[in-house]
Formats: sequence, C-alpha cells, structure tokens
Amino acid sequence: MKNSHLTLEDRQAIQEGLEKGLSRTEISKIINKDISTIAKEIKNRRKLKPSNPFNNPITCTKFKQCGICHGKCSEYNEIKCARRDRKVGICNLCPDISKCRLDKYFYRAILLNLF
Repeated sequence: MKNSHLTLEDRQAIQEGLEKGLSRTEISKIINKDISTIAKEIKNRRKLKPSNPFNNPITCTKFKQCGICHGKCSEYNEIKCARRDRKVGICNLCPDISKCRLDKYFYRAILLNLF
C-alpha cells in the first residue's frame, strides 16, 4: 500500500467514487491506497468556487435572531455543511448545490480552470 504517487487512473477513480457518494474508506479500498492519501489528495486538488455575496449574502446561523449578522459581527457563526466540511470534502454532485449559499469545492481528476 505504500506508493508515493497517484496515477491519473487513481485520480479518476477517486473522482468517480466521490461522485457516487462513496466514503474515503471505500475509495481507498478500491484503489488500494491508504485513506490518508485519499484525504490529502482531495484536500490538495479541490478547487474553490467562492459564493456570490450579492445573491445570497446571509451565511450566519444567528441571522433570524439578530437580523444584521455579517462576517465581522461578534456573534457571527457560519453555516456548516456536513458534506463539504466533514464527510466528503467536496461539492461534486451534491443534491443541495443549487440552494447552497456557501463557498463550494470541486474535485477534478484533471485540473482545469473551470471557473
């Protein structure tokens, strides 16, 4: 299991696994690599697509209580996304992507300037 590099086929398998909703553990078993290798690969090669602050400026969980929350407020608490922040780490094929107000991360086996 100790290999220093991932091939393009490995990266494509990671992308396919992520798009199927597989966990990092399941993907690591498919390509016979350590789970930490998969996690580092996703973290290092994901591409950020920032949210549009003009369309959906409210990203605070306490907005309904105070009505004026923003990033500089002392009570500011950003909305969390379990899929993006913990489970998978990316937003590829997320079912809630059209409603999401947060910054998005996308993983591609071949890095291109898509945004």
